[in-house]
Amino acid sequence: MSKLKQYRSIILLVVIILGGLFYWYEWRPVEVRKACSQKSQDEAIKSLKTRSEFSDKYEKAAEKGLMSKDDADFYYRRCLNKYGLEN
Repeated sequence: MSKLKQYRSIILLVVIILGGLFYWYEWRPVEVRKACSQKSQDEAIKSLKTRSEFSDKYEKAAEKGLMSKDDADFYYRRCLNKYGLEN
């Protein structure tokens, strides 16, 4: 009976470790990338709206809720860097 408990404990420990590894290397990066994508789009739209206040050149784009791809890429990379996914 004691060996059975020992095997159960070992199996449970292995499952917990594998679950933790799956979370850290598979699940977490996907969730961080999703959150960073949404956050970068919001920040890029906000940035374009701020620019439109200083220049009429961006006014129409800001009214339509558009964003600059360069701004979105910058904010996306910065967010990934913040969470340690990119350097």
